[in-house]
Amino acid sequence: MRILLIIALGLSLGETGLGQPMPSLPKGSKWPQNFRELREIYKSTGLEVKRAVVPKAQGVMAKPDIVYVRRGGRELKLDLFLPKPSKKVASIVVLIHGGGWRKGSRTGEHSKAIWLANRGYVAASVEYRLAGEEKFPAAIHDCKDAVRWMRANAKRFNASPDRIAVCGGSAGAHLAALMAAAGPLAKLEGPNETKGSSAVQAVIVIAGPTETDGERAGEQSRKPDSNYRLFFGGTIDEVRSIYARASPANWISKETPPMLIIGEHSMNSAQAILGKLNKMKIPNETLVLKGGIHGEWNWTPWFSITMNRVDNFLNQHLK
Repeated sequence: MRILLIIALGLSLGETGLGQPMPSLPKGSKWPQNFRELREIYKSTGLEVKRAVVPKAQGVMAKPDIVYVRRGGRELKLDLFLPKPSKKVASIVVLIHGGGWRKGSRTGEHSKAIWLANRGYVAASVEYRLAGEEKFPAAIHDCKDAVRWMRANAKRFNASPDRIAVCGGSAGAHLAALMAAAGPLAKLEGPNETKGSSAVQAVIVIAGPTETDGERAGEQSRKPDSNYRLFFGGTIDEVRSIYARASPANWISKETPPMLIIGEHSMNSAQAILGKLNKMKIPNETLVLKGGIHGEWNWTPWFSITMNRVDNFLNQHLK
């Protein structure tokens, strides 16, 4: 396990579970509204905040623009990152980007994918149909088909079809959690249900909604230009059954795989799903990111804190 220790002003020794220091905003700081402001606040302490860029290790190979499924004339693609050739069969991690279900790109997950490939995983960053193109459940159908493609092609890349994890951030975290939790009863498998299993063996949920039919989601859905309203096709009052069907917390069962849930500032928004995971005795872990704003896991120093914890979790439950 590689652990990066960051020693700098502006860091507190908040526990991440791996002994890494967690950033802490200087006392009296005004709460930053964007990453430019966050960067300026930490600059005065000597801590550099920047978008994480990970160079490929020697032998790591990228295979971009692979079509994993076609929807009529629409091609959906993934970018594949392969580890240095080895006799050891690799585990697979499917990465799902965020963006409020309405924007974002698979390229936003490349740093994570390269980081994972550098450590021996086969990593795939996938695209899915956004809310402006198709409403729910199109996105979950796409993500499940990406897993099917990876499983069907795993041996081509010296990877195991029986060791697949899914990882998502923000809106991608919602899709990752739903993929892991929703079994056949949810009827979310999509048109290719008979073409292979979409099951995953571990899931990482980074700062995304895990209870889409709760009070907070309902409030968000009623706001003008709501991401929830666009994605689900109406407010919670108008299409409550869809919000309930899309809620990962509603589908937790004894078949749910181990789950790492990473929150921001607290774990308050994940209490419903954590309670159900514990009730079903599903292995689960949590990490709280502090000192940043939404999306900080893609920026240093939170990126390394997040990814080292992800690697530790996968080592326990996937390898």
